[in-house]
Amino acid sequence: MSGASDGPRGGPVGDSKTPRSGPTVFSRLAPAKPSKVYDTYWRFAVERQAVFFRRIEQPRSLWSEDPILTKHKFTNAYRASDRVSQYLIRRVIYSGPQEPREVFFRTILFKLFNRIETWSLLEERLGQPMWESFNLKRYDDVLTAAMARGERIYSAAYIIPSASSFEGDRKHQTHLALLQKMIKDRLPERLAEVRSLRAAFELLRTFPMMGDFLAFQFAIDLNYGPLLNFPEMEFVVPGPGARDGIRKCFTSLGGLSEADLIRVVAERQHTEFERLGLDFRDLWGRPLQLIDCQNLFCEVDKYARIAHPDVRGISGRTRIKQSFKPTHDPIEYWYPPKWGLNEKIAASTPRALPEAARSVVAPVPELALVARSPDNMAITKTETQQVIVATNDADSGIGLDDYQEFVRKTRAPRRGSRDDVSFTVFGLYGETGSLLSELKKKQREAAAYPTYADAVIEEFGDALWYLADLANEASLTMSEIAQAALRNAAARVDPDFCFGDLQPREQPFSGPRVSEHYERKLVQLGVVAGELLRALEAPRGFSDTDAARDLLVRYLRALVGAADAADISLERAASLNQEKVLDRWPLSRENRVPLFDENFDDDERLPRNFEVHFTEKSVRGKKYVVQRCQGIKIGDHLTDNMEVDDGYRFHDVFHLSYAAFLGWSPVLRTLFRCKRKSNPTIDEVQDGARAIIIEEGVSTWIFNHAKGREFFVGLDSLDYGLLKAVRKLVAGFEVEACPLWQWERAIIEGFRVFREVRDNGGGVVSVNLNRRELHYRIKPG
Repeated sequence: MSGASDGPRGGPVGDSKTPRSGPTVFSRLAPAKPSKVYDTYWRFAVERQAVFFRRIEQPRSLWSEDPILTKHKFTNAYRASDRVSQYLIRRVIYSGPQEPREVFFRTILFKLFNRIETWSLLEERLGQPMWESFNLKRYDDVLTAAMARGERIYSAAYIIPSASSFEGDRKHQTHLALLQKMIKDRLPERLAEVRSLRAAFELLRTFPMMGDFLAFQFAIDLNYGPLLNFPEMEFVVPGPGARDGIRKCFTSLGGLSEADLIRVVAERQHTEFERLGLDFRDLWGRPLQLIDCQNLFCEVDKYARIAHPDVRGISGRTRIKQSFKPTHDPIEYWYPPKWGLNEKIAASTPRALPEAARSVVAPVPELALVARSPDNMAITKTETQQVIVATNDADSGIGLDDYQEFVRKTRAPRRGSRDDVSFTVFGLYGETGSLLSELKKKQREAAAYPTYADAVIEEFGDALWYLADLANEASLTMSEIAQAALRNAAARVDPDFCFGDLQPREQPFSGPRVSEHYERKLVQLGVVAGELLRALEAPRGFSDTDAARDLLVRYLRALVGAADAADISLERAASLNQEKVLDRWPLSRENRVPLFDENFDDDERLPRNFEVHFTEKSVRGKKYVVQRCQGIKIGDHLTDNMEVDDGYRFHDVFHLSYAAFLGWSPVLRTLFRCKRKSNPTIDEVQDGARAIIIEEGVSTWIFNHAKGREFFVGLDSLDYGLLKAVRKLVAGFEVEACPLWQWERAIIEGFRVFREVRDNGGGVVSVNLNRRELHYRIKPG
């Protein structure tokens, strides 16, 4: 069964040669009854494994003619061949100390996030991850900072619930705490003593968050390394996707469990390939194992959504929402040495090996995704501590109902006299007008308006936010609105309906485009927005659910039409809107970007806790300010440098506030002589003259803005436009990573203390960077 297939080159899985007999299964399966999908299971396994080898041997050719495989993303037939598993085996498990604790620590740390980029980030910032040097806060700081920059830290392959029994506002904090507990409870040593894969699974299962499927997956990952050494044919736990696939492959299980059926299928693989006349090219002599057959059931569940749309599984899903995008970058295939495959690979494919490493083969990586995964929804679920069932089905984009729930959780209390519905309708009407306004500015200014693309995508995202908010007010779901907007209201509402389903297309979005067609579509959108506004004056208003549904359906239909005309992805608009909302209005304000000098020596850090004494003096009627820290004068005498007394001589308070709330102040680094000289690049760029000028410029610009607003007295929030402008001013510098809510806090608190210092002609300002605090007291005497 290890020879290459010489049959029809990659034809559709369902079009393989006619089997010698109908789908029959030996007596042990009776009375389990196979469906027509059962044969597809075997054909899919053959073709998907054939694609694996074609990509190695003919990397620039057509890998398959199956239209489903060429359009949609599927994992490999063998779990260990997938890109992330390959990285785990070669770069994580077998790279570093092989003591039980260290192997366990690296393996579980990697799998908790299951994302290569997250592992690389930790390596870059902290060195090789090791239990011996593990510090939970340092790891938390790196990951929190990445999330604040809008980076994903979790893969979509497994949706792992929060370990809610541990302290932490964010999911990654509870996961780090869980890993720490596992090792302190001697789990690695206990695993090293177990006598079966099932026993390892049962040990993992005793810890918080470890459901059956997740514990099994982690046991398989640990079994790749030296800590465990058990056959993969010993034990299996079916996941949600596999259970769906089993129900599609069998009309009746005949009293057998799903795990039993996976075992029977694995044991009968050679018989079934022969029955169907299929030539399965195995993994250099290694047949499909239980874990591989389990995965194949999950993949066939997805494949059957298109190949056999009339066969329904448990979930009822009907679409495959991840697309295949071919890449040709090589990776090094390398399997656990105890399997004895690496020598066979080197012998059979020597041309693919680098000169220095004849034990690996370098084909192309696992299939890539076209659609952006819903990172910020992962953040939202993290911040709200929402527990989600673990699943290995990453087949999703940004769900409309998930986005609607995000809007509900991030919605701030309303202010003013109007009710919530009126507020939301006003917002939706305003965003519609803004789309028209952006188009007019682009038409008028053409190339002189380079920020048009960002502005129009942001406006589409804002319109989606208000639409979802209005759906919440009307007790409607975005999925039912969306399906009705696509004139599919008669079908069963799909709770997994995603933004990508609103705009199915083959080519990537390249807009926004400016055209008369787009202008007409915006006018149509404006007409519907006007009808929503008029509905506020109707006798029943939005309490008439049918009328509200009709208006929201029409608005979404018009919004999709406008987005299509502009060649804009609504999924991208929604994703960027999530980033914007969490950047400005987070669910929790406890998680901040770590201090930028956290990993430097004390002499290159800003002082963590200090006081500055401001003293106002007057010489020949001209006021100036002197500052001292620990009795030492710092900086120059400061005056207002203006004909009018506006108090700017006390503006160094703002630098203290930036240090306290942002962990950033090149000005103070110069005054306190704590520039980061050990890193020449950071010294030149982040602590150099240009950074100082930028900080002084930001302080002056905000000060001039505040003068006309009574220096922000009585305010607990700031204009969003001001905060966005500040973000642009600091672009390219490390402080750009700070979310807008941190900037808002730094500015508001800085002006609060500034007003007190100004009104009292001086005083003492205390700064605590660790606690992110800024306080004022009047100088005694």
